[in-house]
Amino acid sequence: MNDEPKLTDRQQQILDSMRSALGSIPIASRSCGDCAKCCEGWLSGEVYGHDFYPGNPCFFLEKTCSIYKDRPVDPCRNFKCNWLSEDVFPMWMKPSLINAIIIKKQNKNMSYYEIEPAGDIDTIDSKTLNWLVKWAANTGSNIQYRIDGEIKRIGLPEFIKM
Repeated sequence: MNDEPKLTDRQQQILDSMRSALGSIPIASRSCGDCAKCCEGWLSGEVYGHDFYPGNPCFFLEKTCSIYKDRPVDPCRNFKCNWLSEDVFPMWMKPSLINAIIIKKQNKNMSYYEIEPAGDIDTIDSKTLNWLVKWAANTGSNIQYRIDGEIKRIGLPEFIKM
């Protein structure tokens, strides 16, 4: 589950000395950048008189958000996918790279992560799904995802029965 690239011995020595000097592993900075998966219909809301909802992308979505600097606080600035807000997910799992988005939800006093494939696809790629299944098993996290339109759940027995 390590997504760090292979380093030369010299690069590894430098990285190890930097980590030692800092006292911890540095966390890479995360930003939306050119990712606009949340604009593709994962959120529901209204932006400057235009409604958007699952299946109906934001009116201002071009290749990326065409109004990013002027986007409204709610829902745009307030929303953070869990790749952006939680550093437990590897850098390679940025929504624009895996063509899916991870959103933490709450249901019946139980939190879970919903992983939704983006666009016309209906299945999460195997690398992403394998990582998520192992992560959920190792951390006791609940996850929900779809394969060929069918909802699947991994986690606590009461979550799976929901």
